[in-house]
Amino acid sequence: MSNPILNKIHLRYVYQPFSIVNIYTGDKLEQIPSYVKNNQLKFPVFFGARILSSEFKTVGIPNFYLIDFDGKVAAIVNRFYGNIEKDLVKK
Repeated sequence: MSNPILNKIHLRYVYQPFSIVNIYTGDKLEQIPSYVKNNQLKFPVFFGARILSSEFKTVGIPNFYLIDFDGKVAAIVNRFYGNIEKDLVKK
């Protein structure tokens, strides 16, 4: 449910110093192309081992991390909800 919103935000800010990326923590790297195609993703998707989930202390999916220009986590949203687009853009 969040991918269309992330596509929209990505396209809105494509020429700004801003990026959306997806870290796919599925079982296999080979699953990424079908994941991208099935979800019609417009932004980059990278493979992250399941250990990454524990390093970021993810509670469930989806998780949204806003990273500042210094590489520090500026905000975390651990779920999808109706106003997620507005809140992510605001943060």
